[in-house]
Amino acid sequence: MATIVKPDNEEYKVVGNMTVTGNLSTLGNFDLTETLNILSTNNINLSAPANGEAALNVSGGAYIESDTYIGGTLLVNGDVITLGNTGGTVTFNSGINSDVVPAISSQYNLGSPNSKWKNIYAKNILLSSGENDIVSGVVSTVTTVSYIDTTSPAVCTLPNPASQEFGQIKIIVASDLSSPVQITPTTSLGYTSFVLTNTGDSITLMYANDILGWVIINTFRASVL
Repeated sequence: MATIVKPDNEEYKVVGNMTVTGNLSTLGNFDLTETLNILSTNNINLSAPANGEAALNVSGGAYIESDTYIGGTLLVNGDVITLGNTGGTVTFNSGINSDVVPAISSQYNLGSPNSKWKNIYAKNILLSSGENDIVSGVVSTVTTVSYIDTTSPAVCTLPNPASQEFGQIKIIVASDLSSPVQITPTTSLGYTSFVLTNTGDSITLMYANDILGWVIINTFRASVL
């Protein structure tokens, strides 16, 4: 036969420890102002209520020291940050069912000079950023293709790429040019600069190393100085 405790003030307080060896059932809210330690090594089963809400609602942060296994879908309404060092990994055993888009355009690399992808399988590879370089002094080395668009004569520089990106290809094309543009690489092999004079002029360069700098691979009507 069940034992029912119903205080007059509807409050039941336990000042010391309370040990429950059987089931603990509550028909209402169970408020805990101190730490809840669960010392059992058995499974902790949380059943979702009939109205479809989650079985466990945590309004604050949660710290899980060991592995976490999720049998259903994981939905994250915010950022996902891994706190591991460079030796940590993220493994995808399933396919990616969405686009992979960087948070900032022309900011992050895919791979590095010391950590390269083995093969790239793609239907199309678009090497251009799709944006014109506004010639005001410096040509960007972040994108593979730069489109020069200017109506007045300009003199600008092509800096060395960052992080020793040896073998990087750089294509510079005059997309809408009515005045000559002279471009001088910071480090170059066998020439000083080159000039694009008309729309359609182009030059293809490769960054050999920090000593040789930019090497000319191909030119189309570009004047090499």
